[in-house]
Amino acid sequence: MAEHPFSLRFDFQPAKSRELIKGELIFLEGGEIKVETLDDLTGLWDVTSGLAGYQEPMSYLIKGRGCIPPTEALTGQRQWSVSTLGQQNWKKGIEGLIFPIWPETVTLETETNITVIRDHFGVHRDANVPGSSGCIVLTDEEQWLDFCEVMRDLHKKGVLELPLEVRYYPQT
Repeated sequence: MAEHPFSLRFDFQPAKSRELIKGELIFLEGGEIKVETLDDLTGLWDVTSGLAGYQEPMSYLIKGRGCIPPTEALTGQRQWSVSTLGQQNWKKGIEGLIFPIWPETVTLETETNITVIRDHFGVHRDANVPGSSGCIVLTDEEQWLDFCEVMRDLHKKGVLELPLEVRYYPQT
């Protein structure tokens, strides 16, 4: 993979809630927030991960309902990255373009030494029940189109994937 200064960061504050909690997906250049870049596209998107009621701090251990695991939970494994090449997927909840997140499969350990395997993460439009099974989803159509354009522009420039930091804020 060619070196480039671009990356993504998902900032999320997990909490116990019956409502869907949103975070932000941020486009960075050289580690700095770049909200007006690539032909004035925003680079800052409202997103979520997981389903309402499954967005607590350790919910990333719940397959099919919990949030994407934070980067710090990937101990000893390849760090997250997002493909800039979207793929069509007509699975319910995705129903269109998805940008795969790698690694495809991660192994996590609970506090009681139980192994949990999570897989098939991506960034896509929220197409069904609000929230996701662990993917990062954009709920606003205009923001989704903006995100797709940023990824398409990067891919055309030879950027094949973007490092992704998944950052959970502590509960307050």
